[in-house]
Amino acid sequence: MNAKDDARHTAERAATTAHAVMANSGDSLAARHAAEVTVTDDNEHLVAFVIDPTGVVRVTVSTRAKSYVLRHFGPTRSVSDVTVTGSSSSPD
Repeated sequence: MNAKDDARHTAERAATTAHAVMANSGDSLAARHAAEVTVTDDNEHLVAFVIDPTGVVRVTVSTRAKSYVLRHFGPTRSVSDVTVTGSSSSPD
């Protein structure tokens, strides 16, 4: 897998976990904490957490590709920084 796929998977998992917490407790802070705990990779960081009015949770995760070449070769430098958003599939 590549960094973008890994980050997307993490963002979707964090959103789904946060949605479950929100559905069970109604506590948005606990839901955000659950998303933060889900983003455990040292290279991934929670950038944004939003619960929209319909109850869908959106989590944005950023990461950096582990490839030395991508990060240090001018034409591919921008490809090494990845930010993706995942959302819970649907509100309950």
